[in-house]
Amino acid sequence: MMIEPVIEIFGAYDGQIIDRLRDVVFEAFAASEQYGMIFTFMWAFDVPGDWAYIEHVQSIFRAHDPGAEFYFVELVAPQEIRLRRNASENRLKNKASKNNIAWSNQRLIEDDAKYRLESFDGEIPVSYKHLRAHETVLD
Repeated sequence: MMIEPVIEIFGAYDGQIIDRLRDVVFEAFAASEQYGMIFTFMWAFDVPGDWAYIEHVQSIFRAHDPGAEFYFVELVAPQEIRLRRNASENRLKNKASKNNIAWSNQRLIEDDAKYRLESFDGEIPVSYKHLRAHETVLD
C-alpha cells in the first residue's frame, strides 16, 4: 500500500520515500485509538540495516504504547512458487508494480541471489513472537 503510490507518483521505486511514507502512517496509527496493523516487509536477514529498520518501526509504536506487541510472520516459499504468485491475477490486479512481470520476476531472482531472505533457526529473538509459515502450493 506504500510502494504503489510512490511508483505511480515518481515513476520508480524509491525506498527512502517509501520508508518515510511508512513512518508517517505508523506514527499516525500509533497515536490513534486504532488497534492492530499488518504490514509486509522483505527482510534481508543478512543486512544489519534491515534489523535496524524493524527496531525503528517497533520504536515508533512503543513511543505511544511501551507494551505494544509485535508478531512476525515469515512466509517461506520456494522461488518457483513465489514467481508464480508474482504473476497471479490478484497480484497483477492490486499491484501495478507487478504488471511488468519480467522486471518484477528479475528483481525477485536478483534479491534471492543477493540477500538471505529466510531466517536461521533461533536467529529471531523469542521476544519477537515469530512464526514461520511455509507455502508449498499456489492458491
